[in-house]
Amino acid sequence: MKRLRLGVVGVGYVGELHAQKYASMEDIDLVGLADIDFERAKEMARKYNTKAYNSHTELLPDVDGLSLAVPTVSHFEVGHDILTYGIHLLVEKPITLKLRDANRLIDMAERNNTVLQIGHIERFNPAVIKMESLISKPIFIESHRLSFFTKRGTDVDVVLDLMIHDLDIILHIVNSDIKEIDSVGMPVISDKIDFANVRIIFTNGTIANLTASRVSNESLRKIRIFQPDNYISVDYGRRKIKVSHFTSPTVHIEDEFPDSDPLADQIRSFVEAIANGSKPNVSGVDGKKALAVSLSIIDQIKRRTKHYPKLSPKKSVMIVAGEASGDIYGANLVIALKKLAPDIIFFGLGGPEMKKVGVRIMYQLSALAVVGITEIIPRIRYNFRALRELKKALKITPPDLVILIDYPGFNLNLAKKAHSLGIPVLYYIPPQVWAWREGRVKKIAKRVDRVAVILPFEKEFYQRHGLTVEYVGHPLLDESLPERGKEKIKESLDIGFERGPILGLLPGSRAEEIVRMMPVMVGAAEIISRYYPRLYCILPLASTVREEVVRPYLKDAKIDIKIRRYDTKAILKIADLALIASGTATLEAAIMETPMVIAYKLSPLSYILGRFLVKVSNIGLVNLVAGKAIVPEFIQGKATTLRLAEEGLAILKDDRLRTDMKKELRLVKDQLGQGGASNKAACIAGEMMGL
Repeated sequence: MKRLRLGVVGVGYVGELHAQKYASMEDIDLVGLADIDFERAKEMARKYNTKAYNSHTELLPDVDGLSLAVPTVSHFEVGHDILTYGIHLLVEKPITLKLRDANRLIDMAERNNTVLQIGHIERFNPAVIKMESLISKPIFIESHRLSFFTKRGTDVDVVLDLMIHDLDIILHIVNSDIKEIDSVGMPVISDKIDFANVRIIFTNGTIANLTASRVSNESLRKIRIFQPDNYISVDYGRRKIKVSHFTSPTVHIEDEFPDSDPLADQIRSFVEAIANGSKPNVSGVDGKKALAVSLSIIDQIKRRTKHYPKLSPKKSVMIVAGEASGDIYGANLVIALKKLAPDIIFFGLGGPEMKKVGVRIMYQLSALAVVGITEIIPRIRYNFRALRELKKALKITPPDLVILIDYPGFNLNLAKKAHSLGIPVLYYIPPQVWAWREGRVKKIAKRVDRVAVILPFEKEFYQRHGLTVEYVGHPLLDESLPERGKEKIKESLDIGFERGPILGLLPGSRAEEIVRMMPVMVGAAEIISRYYPRLYCILPLASTVREEVVRPYLKDAKIDIKIRRYDTKAILKIADLALIASGTATLEAAIMETPMVIAYKLSPLSYILGRFLVKVSNIGLVNLVAGKAIVPEFIQGKATTLRLAEEGLAILKDDRLRTDMKKELRLVKDQLGQGGASNKAACIAGEMMGL
């Protein structure tokens, strides 16, 4: 029999535990780990000696079965992809957020003859297994599941986070239809239900009383079953069972299973179900039953509490950024908003910077960021999935505010949904519709409540079209400038005094930009090095770009180009010249007064279409802010190795030209404002949320 090839999708806290168990099993192969946070996937892959994948779709062709440990909101979307591909699936509880989606997963598993097992781990607790063998006629059941508050799991109510474990056990042992449910609960710390108490009356007469809380000062997981002739008490955490008989003389039985490993047993059960073609211990149907009761409880609690004020004053914000610069600006805005209200909950789409400041990232921007019209085509499926999940989140857990950062094609679609649900929308750094596709401003006016612009001339444009708009200045000025002198920066980068001039290469933060710009920039650097043999070339890598994406373009280069994960502004400070892909980086160079040459390339079709839509004479932001061409820029066919090298050499050789350019760049810097953009935008957001 061939060895099973297994993997894990989502390697957070729970996903890592799954990876750990698979790695310890001698009769299976742990093929790979997938996570939208690719750095996390690589870290875990190194730890468990396997391969990292950037998405679950990349992993599907290489496996027979997968554990799914992603946020609950993504269970259906990712799970459906896995089962559709014919891959066996172990999904952490709850099965999905909706019954309809649970049914679709069950149907897909049956259609493809694949195992669908739900991760109700208490079923594999040896004390529970022992208890099941003693159940005859339960009359009254009482369960308590209490825990300290942690952020993990707060994407769902406590009923789906904790109580569902006990619901699954009770439904399994009672095996009767439900006659009546009576539920109460409230949010306490999070914006979800944090405490719940439920009484269930079954048609066979059994009564169950369940309490779940994630705001307790103690940790407790117990269930008690009263039967006509005995009383059974199970401590889930200690894996201990106690049986007291009511007959005379009284008999007490105690068993404890300290060395058991329920998660390992659960995963072993999954592996055996795949190998034997058997039904899993906890099937999709079992998971659906527990979900159905959980949703009924949540619905009843919400209906009962809707007329009462929340015990928690916490606000929630969905924030969406689709590229590396937006990730940085979003992170700074979150920091500023937390100064106004430290307890605000943030979730949405972004990258590593937003994640660092506490945003729950539902989808990773590195897989989304593209520019151009045809460039979006390879990413349509992923983008559509991300958009659908964010829209679903707007409906299921509506935030107090939606903050959008640039990324117009995606964000305007999301703004339409938010507007239809009555959720206020702030567009921070709106699309440059004044430059191309001006017609989109009508959509912005219909779907967006307020706009915070970062370029001085944008305020008048948006006001002219009837929007409520504030100019907040450019957020680049909020970021700390390198305090160290040039020599200290060079020393930290191990650049010897004998090297120079220094040339910075900034090909962009998107994969398509790197593909098109790297060959041109590397070629230009090679030509410049003929005139300056001691030329030092350095490439500061954007946080969203993996080093292996850039490496192939340097392999055959005739000049040594250093890749550095380093502060871009520090590198621009020491650079004598920069070759830059058109975008925010040109303004960073302006702030550091670094002479530059701007270049950009699109796909041929995007360029042809763009020519009919673009209304400005310059492409570089630095030239647009200046209102004239103060630095050379080349687009498409004009962006050649030779042209970039010629302009670069002219700047390096002509002191007067370089001095005049720096003077113009200082004027641009002055026009970008005095800083404080993040704080000003945060104040606008605070007003919109009533802070």
